[in-house]
Amino acid sequence: MEFKKKFLLGLTLFTFLLTGCQFESDSFTIIWKNYDGTILEVDENVQKGETPSYDGKTPTRANDETYSYTWSGWDPRVKPVNSNQTYTATYSYEKIKSEYVIDFDLNGGSSPSYKGPVACETFSKDVFFFDCVKEGLNFRGWSYKGTKIFDEKGIQLANPALAKNMTFTALYSRTAKMTITSNINGAGEFTGEGEYPYNAYVDISVKAREGYEFVGWYYKGTLLSRTSNYKYRMWSEDVILEARFRLKSYLMKIYSNNDEYGLVSFNSLNYDYRSEYQEYRDYTTNVSIAAFSKTDVRFLGWYNSENKLVATEGVYSFVMPNYDYTLEAKWNYFKVSYNLNGGINSSFNPDHYTIESGKIKLNNPTKDGYEFVGWKYNDKYVSEIDPTWMDDIELNAIFTKNTSSYGVIPIFSEDKKTLTYGLYPQTNVDDATTIAELNKLTKVEFNGWYLYNREYYAKLVANPCYESYYEFNNGTTIRKGETYWFKCEPISWNVLSSGGGKYFILSSYLLDAQRYDDSSNNYKDSEIRSWLNKDFYKTAFSLGNQYIQTTIVDNSAPTTNSQSNRYVCENTVDKVFLPSYKDYEGFTSNESRECKTTDYARANGARYEDSRSYLYNGNYWTRSPIYDYSTGASIVSYIGSLFSNHVNSSNVGVRPSLYIDIV
Repeated sequence: MEFKKKFLLGLTLFTFLLTGCQFESDSFTIIWKNYDGTILEVDENVQKGETPSYDGKTPTRANDETYSYTWSGWDPRVKPVNSNQTYTATYSYEKIKSEYVIDFDLNGGSSPSYKGPVACETFSKDVFFFDCVKEGLNFRGWSYKGTKIFDEKGIQLANPALAKNMTFTALYSRTAKMTITSNINGAGEFTGEGEYPYNAYVDISVKAREGYEFVGWYYKGTLLSRTSNYKYRMWSEDVILEARFRLKSYLMKIYSNNDEYGLVSFNSLNYDYRSEYQEYRDYTTNVSIAAFSKTDVRFLGWYNSENKLVATEGVYSFVMPNYDYTLEAKWNYFKVSYNLNGGINSSFNPDHYTIESGKIKLNNPTKDGYEFVGWKYNDKYVSEIDPTWMDDIELNAIFTKNTSSYGVIPIFSEDKKTLTYGLYPQTNVDDATTIAELNKLTKVEFNGWYLYNREYYAKLVANPCYESYYEFNNGTTIRKGETYWFKCEPISWNVLSSGGGKYFILSSYLLDAQRYDDSSNNYKDSEIRSWLNKDFYKTAFSLGNQYIQTTIVDNSAPTTNSQSNRYVCENTVDKVFLPSYKDYEGFTSNESRECKTTDYARANGARYEDSRSYLYNGNYWTRSPIYDYSTGASIVSYIGSLFSNHVNSSNVGVRPSLYIDIV
């Protein structure tokens, strides 16, 4: 090219200035560079519009350990010039294949897969084998320069630095490995994995997580044990045990708060809508429920057992949780019912409410001979209906007897077969608020009880006959040594006979537990007679005893289980006494003699039966001695049969009787 001149280093471009004026240049400089910035060639005075060309040797780039390079052109692409320009050499590349040689030291063992050293381009598990054997030992994997690279299952534990020639050493041990797997990942936690000597006993255990149930331990599909804690005897070879689980099923219940306005179903495509559905569903399974409105009463949504809104959609899908689950479909109409406990309701109290009703003030009911204390809802006193409850409610009217009749006078039932008279501790107090208030009391009243809100309460340190399973009527377990509160309630009596305004009455329940005596069946001198006419009489009738008659009690042999009973005592004169063997023999059946214990009696040691047919029934004393030995007395058993018991037993119940005169 005309006027071309080459420069290798340090070229300086000159700008020509003419005095008093400048001219636009029609020639340019082109610089050619290698990839690293080295100048390969400079072309000066390249005319505008002319395409430049590189006239030197083909550019080169040295290969490195990974890639080889070949010149492929210039960047940017060469084109006719219209300004100064620099072009840089570009290269294509290709990865250089490296070859490594891997050999294996079987360390005294053998393998049918070993064929000698292996040449490879990359490090890979594929060139290894895991069937090495060595007599008396178990294969444990491969190591390289003291570092374990693979275990016996082929799991890679480390990445070695690559070298041209590498030798891996087989590892062995004299122990066998215990491995535990699970058929459901995450279903439980287990212990016992590890390496153990041959014939060693290994304790393995499993704990299922919530929502799963342990099925058993399996080896190669064969059930070994269903117990979660299992002792396994090791083999000389590695062992894999499987802990099998299954999903637990939980009760899913849905229901409508008002079937006049809406129904529910377990599937929106199932048109069998009902007021309530329940069925068991496996944990984590999908559940779809639907609510169907029958009227224009507005559907509010699905609510859980804590009355919290879960979903507003009529058709709702969710995953079954790991517990029994209940959802209520609520429509905007909530019923109000009243438990009046014998009272008469106010006509102004509503039978329903809606969420738009606002708070509704409740009016007081009435009951002859009683004072209204308040309305109770969910064991709390309320004075108004709160629409945020959003539930059908039952209000309980709480009354207290007027002080003029509370435990003072006999009050008959309508059929005259029973009556209430006197007071005695009976029902366990389980309301936390009431207990907290009772615990603040320090003053003991004249009858040994405590007065709170115009009612009497007794405190007792429990001493149940059996601590492990004895319970109150409310289901609370009775704990020995624990202090409980009991409400003193009117004593219920069965009328055994009557005439001329006089009534022979027997308590409807076993009110307490006492022993008959320390060592004698002589009723006149017995501890239980003394307790009845002193302790019991003075407390139970502390508010009024004017109706109780003094009775000459017949203790002769014909009243016992033998006409020739040598242990009978003389007649006694008592206010309160126990019926005789003969009295109870006159009952129509065993069933008519059965009698249940009170909460208080159980806490004070009364034995009771826990079978369904005789639940809470107890044994109880008669006053009659048995004829054949001096330390036995007749009792009525929990099934109503007449029996005998040693007088020193303190877990036999007490069923007092007495005569009253109301003329």
